[in-house]
Amino acid sequence: MEFIRVAKDHWNFETESGERFYPFGANMNYRIPVREKDENGKYHDVPGKFQESLHVIASDEWDPKRIKSVFKGAKKCNMNVLKVFIACPLVAADPQVPGKFKLREMTPSFPDRLKELMDIAEETGVYVSLTLTEWCMNGSKWFHEGGTFFGCEEPGKLDSFYIYQQVWKIIAKVCKGRPGLFAYNLATELYLPAGNWGVAEGSSFWKFQDRYALEPYRRWLRFRYKTIDELNRSWGTSFGDYDEINQPEIKWYRGLGRYSESIQEISDFNDFKECVSYFFLKNQTDAIRSIDKKHMITIGLHPDQGGISTEGFAWKHCGIGSGELDNFDFVTLHVYTEFDYLIYRPELPKDFHAAHQSNEEDITRRLRECLLYARFNNFGKPCLVEEFGHVVPDWEETADVVERTVKFLAGHVSGFQLWFLGNSPDQKTPGVLDYNDKPNEYGKRFAALKKYLDEFPPERIPAKTVCKIPRVFGNAPDKRTVPEKILYNWDAYEHPVDFEFPRNETLAEMKRLGMKRMF
Repeated sequence: MEFIRVAKDHWNFETESGERFYPFGANMNYRIPVREKDENGKYHDVPGKFQESLHVIASDEWDPKRIKSVFKGAKKCNMNVLKVFIACPLVAADPQVPGKFKLREMTPSFPDRLKELMDIAEETGVYVSLTLTEWCMNGSKWFHEGGTFFGCEEPGKLDSFYIYQQVWKIIAKVCKGRPGLFAYNLATELYLPAGNWGVAEGSSFWKFQDRYALEPYRRWLRFRYKTIDELNRSWGTSFGDYDEINQPEIKWYRGLGRYSESIQEISDFNDFKECVSYFFLKNQTDAIRSIDKKHMITIGLHPDQGGISTEGFAWKHCGIGSGELDNFDFVTLHVYTEFDYLIYRPELPKDFHAAHQSNEEDITRRLRECLLYARFNNFGKPCLVEEFGHVVPDWEETADVVERTVKFLAGHVSGFQLWFLGNSPDQKTPGVLDYNDKPNEYGKRFAALKKYLDEFPPERIPAKTVCKIPRVFGNAPDKRTVPEKILYNWDAYEHPVDFEFPRNETLAEMKRLGMKRMF
């Protein structure tokens, strides 16, 4: 098994010997029996009870034999990489003591489990994309007491940045010499302030907690504008001092076609969010690189980004744009063809999974959305569709659309990873493995897609149209956006289309000054 790296063309992956490597895999999630302890403290399967397992590496569900069985099943589906989730609250003990990091106790230890995971990867020939997820961080005292996404540099106090550094350093020390690691993956669908991470302690869903963020936000505005008069001219406001400014509550008044705040203020707040995200993540990449300079690093992106968002959805921007990926070796993207990402998302019916039926027109438009997202997220780096699928109860429809997606995006992305590996317990999310970790009928069809990999273009298909998107409008779209226009008038454009979205100028200046944190 060879180490994997980005090829010199900045589009493909390759082995150290120079052979092209096309990532083709899934998330490592699967159905396992519910296990309970007997009076002797030993675990036993409970007949007829199952659960979906994601965080098997750092949880009580640790079972290397079962994990190896899953890796072997993935190999039979012609997969060569699995994304393995590690929940951060399961790794770091809680609470923490300032300056003295402590792992959560588990048997075997967390490092020993990582070693065994790498052994399994190298034995089966299936690489690992190792992702540290932050779900349920609202329950971690050290995270909130340590300043959450901003960290804390006050002597004698907890610092969330320091704790993240220690977690990644422990992981990197185990993995740095192991060819079975495909990449370090810093987050899954990074949304700030809260979003997918479950860290909105006493705050609204899309607003940073004031006790952490308000002062950094005001400092950022001082850095951005230099004088309050300059800010007032830009925002159309009359503040007497920066201390009068609060975080905006971004609301969209559909009937009026406008936001609750000025376009420039909303754009600035989204720029601020991006700066917060950048330094939060850079702290982690720096920690990894201090130990391991060889393996690749990436991050799981969601499509809700500046420049490609929908009219009225400035409140829901992803925390980092794909143009700010200098810390990362390649881009990852999550797309699901049963969701209306651009036009209707996230306004889905509560009974969506049970009631949704796709027609050919819907599926065609969603495949076009996949293409737009893939083209937008390249930015001169390999683009891996790290999570994708058509998640409906009908496995044949799921298999049909997954197959069409792979064929449709050939030459536009650098690899594919499915969302579900095994069937969900409620039977509504088809996976490629049965409950014995064997390829089912869907899995056999997925495995057959491997024959297309060798036929995929060796180079990225060049764009024929380039659309320029102003940064302020991309941050706070108040009318139909460029991607929406393309979808509504597909034949009016020469495809494929690329996009130019300006970088964050304030972040560029902060980088130039060598800043490690927000302030």
